[in-house]
Amino acid sequence: MYKTIAKSEKSHKKVMHQIQGLILEGKLKKGDKLPPERQLAELLDVGRPTLKQALSALEALGLIESRHGGGNYVTSDLSNIFNPFTLQYYLAEGKETDIVEFRYLLEVQLARLAAAKATESDISRLAAIVENMKSVESLEERLQVNLAFHRELAHINGNVLILTIYDSILQLVIEQTSLTDGEHFHRSHERILRAIQSGNSSLAGQSMSDHFVAKFPNYQFYDQIHQI
Repeated sequence: MYKTIAKSEKSHKKVMHQIQGLILEGKLKKGDKLPPERQLAELLDVGRPTLKQALSALEALGLIESRHGGGNYVTSDLSNIFNPFTLQYYLAEGKETDIVEFRYLLEVQLARLAAAKATESDISRLAAIVENMKSVESLEERLQVNLAFHRELAHINGNVLILTIYDSILQLVIEQTSLTDGEHFHRSHERILRAIQSGNSSLAGQSMSDHFVAKFPNYQFYDQIHQI
């Protein structure tokens, strides 16, 4: 059932996609236990660090759960993976740049609109989230507080359609965020907050754009899409 992974710099993503595919195809079902990590690494022909990185990302996505001393299991609640947006992305073998482009186009404009629309209570909620970022220690905490911040921007805009679409891609956002480092995590979000507080839409959009450039520097079309 498991296939060896072709050697590449992104082997952990191929491991993730293979296990996701096995779940989608029903070959791995709710509650199924994955092979022990040593055995699974041998079956996939990858190193243990690569496997652990993939398993951590799958756990952050909510697709598997690690039980202390008991191994890794397919989670008992797989409802999120059947979201039509994320399902289509996985089946079409979407690229990371697909998510970067979509999020950039959406979230830069969300920041701009939030600067124009935010009330004092909106700013207070957003500031509380940024304050919580100071004490983040684990990857799971960083994922949660990051999602809370970006989802709050969608909420501030009061657009039901935007919030619905954003919620539909949360699984993809989680996967992408889990693979980025946390350097300057608090500082970059604080800059976005200050721009929104000032009511300066242009600065808020630029601050969000800078945030993306710092996190995903290899995307080559920032200059072009920023003019859209």
